[in-house]
Amino acid sequence: MRRVVFKLVDFIKGSPIQNELEDLSSFGYANYDSKEFLSFQEARLRKIITYAKHNVAFYKNLSVTLSELPVLNKLHLRNNLSDHISDEFEVKRLKEVRTSGSTGLPFKVYQSKLKVNRNSADTIKFGELGGFNFGTPLAYFKIWNNINYKSPWVQTIQNIIPVDVLNLSDQRITNLINEFNLRANLSFLGYSSALEIIAASVRRCGLDVKSKVNSIITMSEGIDLNGRKLIQSVFNCPVYARYSNVENGIIAQQISMQSDRYLINSSSYFVEILDWDVDFAAPNGRIGRIVITDYFNTGMPMIRYDTGDIGAKVVINDKEGVKEYLVDVGGRKMDVIYNTAGELISSFIITNGMWNYSELIQYQFIQLSKKKYKFKLIVDKVFNRETDLINEFKTYLGDDAVIDVEYANEIPVLASGKRRKVVNLMQNIE
Repeated sequence: MRRVVFKLVDFIKGSPIQNELEDLSSFGYANYDSKEFLSFQEARLRKIITYAKHNVAFYKNLSVTLSELPVLNKLHLRNNLSDHISDEFEVKRLKEVRTSGSTGLPFKVYQSKLKVNRNSADTIKFGELGGFNFGTPLAYFKIWNNINYKSPWVQTIQNIIPVDVLNLSDQRITNLINEFNLRANLSFLGYSSALEIIAASVRRCGLDVKSKVNSIITMSEGIDLNGRKLIQSVFNCPVYARYSNVENGIIAQQISMQSDRYLINSSSYFVEILDWDVDFAAPNGRIGRIVITDYFNTGMPMIRYDTGDIGAKVVINDKEGVKEYLVDVGGRKMDVIYNTAGELISSFIITNGMWNYSELIQYQFIQLSKKKYKFKLIVDKVFNRETDLINEFKTYLGDDAVIDVEYANEIPVLASGKRRKVVNLMQNIE
């Protein structure tokens, strides 16, 4: 019924999402080395670059050749936001998307209706690749707050069961499994660390999972094959990790339990792997910076956008044809954090809480001991919400948490070139 209503509403609007789905099916998974696909890819790049040159202030005096365009990071986009919004749109008519950023740099982007429709199509298509049928019950494991909260009406329409991962004690997980067992079937989408914690608790407590789990897709954090197999063994369902971000959408996703590689969403993005220090392509299979060009966001074109993540790109020729994949995707799996009771909590409690403090330039959260924590903050001007910050995070960590705030000029850089935004320096739980 939900699928029928969705298709009907889309048809009444002129089938914008169905058209994007047909586009995905036509070219997204064609042989990567075929002349047809390479011509299609070149045309997409030329189209978005030409569009940006005519409509976006930043690009008006730049080259139309991709390799000659600058690589842009979050800090640049944040500091020059107005120069990157298309003249074709009023900002109020664009969708605002806020993110904490994968390296601790909160910022926002704007998306056109075309981009929103494309993201909907990508979500449906990659959901199907992960075994999820649009409209079926979906347990969604993430941090739920006033920014991303869905009303009861929307939850019902989308058939979403929001599961907040703030508290994943054994008792809470037991209650969740009992609730799930009342349903004949459902699917899972959520943070990798949360699903690993739940799977470990189910096994440790000997819980009986009666509901049929049709699909499990993890997101936002890295997960190794052992973690995927643990979750698979508990819920008797394949586990596929998704590589995506809030500001763009689904960039790549795993499609096999036999491999950790991610199929690139080549129909929606052009993915480059660039060297650590210079903006030149890294050789095939070598780890570097993941840089993407989004073909569809005409509201705020993101061309050669450095995601802040690392990985390698390979081209594989197998029975499915010649495909582009990401491998060794890293930089998003953060240190685990414990609350003052010694309970493991998701690092995304920290990163999602920081959405509310977009005036910060950068931050790093450090656990020093069982009850001592510290925020390192980089600010442009005076930060007047230090007390609010401390009080909010005490609700996550415990009322007896001791949280210090240190103002810094720089967040230390790892050898990989990444800045860790969540760090645990505690050796043992006392």
